[in-house]
Amino acid sequence: LDQMTKTLLRKRWLFPDEMKHLIHVTGERFPIP
Repeated sequence: LDQMTKTLLRKRWLFPDEMKHLIHVTGERFPIP
């Protein structure tokens, strides 16, 4: 799941709302460029 998330982040496929959802679910913070 972590690898897939990183791939999606690289492709900028995730939207801000989805990022917030991921952060809430995983409890992790991803650096936003």
